[in-house]
Amino acid sequence: MAWLPGKKLYGDRYIIQKELGKGGYSISYIAKTNKGELVVIKTLKDEIFKDKNLTNFLEKYQQDFRDEGLRLALCQHPNIVQIKNVFTEGKHPCIVMEYVGGENLEKLVRRKGKLSESEALIYIQQIGKALTVIHAKGLLHRDVKPQNIIVRNINNNPQAVLIDFGIAREFIPDVTLTQTIAGSNGFSPIEQYAEKAKRGEFTDIYSLAATLYYLLTAEVPIPAPARSARIALNSPQQFNPKISDRFQETILKGMAFHPEDRPQSVAKWLSYFKEVKSQKSTSPLAQEEEVKSRILFSENSDNKIIFQNYFTSESLVSSFNQTEIDYRQLENFLAAQKWQKADAETREIMLKILGKKQKLTIGN
Repeated sequence: MAWLPGKKLYGDRYIIQKELGKGGYSISYIAKTNKGELVVIKTLKDEIFKDKNLTNFLEKYQQDFRDEGLRLALCQHPNIVQIKNVFTEGKHPCIVMEYVGGENLEKLVRRKGKLSESEALIYIQQIGKALTVIHAKGLLHRDVKPQNIIVRNINNNPQAVLIDFGIAREFIPDVTLTQTIAGSNGFSPIEQYAEKAKRGEFTDIYSLAATLYYLLTAEVPIPAPARSARIALNSPQQFNPKISDRFQETILKGMAFHPEDRPQSVAKWLSYFKEVKSQKSTSPLAQEEEVKSRILFSENSDNKIIFQNYFTSESLVSSFNQTEIDYRQLENFLAAQKWQKADAETREIMLKILGKKQKLTIGN
């Protein structure tokens, strides 16, 4: 049961004002301190404690949640939401964060429409700096998207703040780890759709590049699994001809399908915005064809794709190898720009591929 307004936590230090929102396994509230300051308190949903499948892992899950808050508290940066406290209320581990007033980038684009390159780059560079700090601590955000970036004004200067670290995880470069499948369709790279995969800075780079794609086009990129089913990623210039070749190239580099084809650090990816190209830009369609050429597939008479081996990681191949998928409905939804239905269809496809409903979480 959700906490009601007036509920007091940590003695009388925090008083719940209202529910802010729910994620895959978490719930957030706006609360007021005994000094009148607004904060956000994030904790685990009650459903987690009632799930019999998690009974044996509940204690570790609670400890991991608390530890995550403590690790994130070390990531001090103006463009990262500040962690103020970590405590336990009964069986609920709680993370207290600063309340960031402002408008998230999704709402900003809905209100203003496509952003200019100069405005979008301000936000992307700020979040890029924030991610550099997070990565230096051995963490990944794993859910960078417009909804998780709030813009507030500091002395009439826009400041983008990265929030919601609900699925942040530690990572070890070049090592395959078992992690929760999580992410957001359109903004998550393909490696986040498998339980075991190599993840690194390149994982957040894809999401940051996809966020820039959205800011400049007001369009959500197609989900990564759809790209693996021969559905090409539309180039940003198709939605916004005003986008420069330099920005288009940089976005497509960051959103390369295979992790090894992306820049391996945020700093490297951001540096492409400063480069002056001495030759013609590579055709985005040619780039997509290059990606597709690495995908090995066969097609039967029923117009169904049999995935064979399009991932670089052997651990991913074991999950996806020889899985028969009918992608026509997804292709129809994407062509009609019915994004919510496309998301739902993508989820069903991934469930079929993985065969593990209880371990798949799309969105947060």
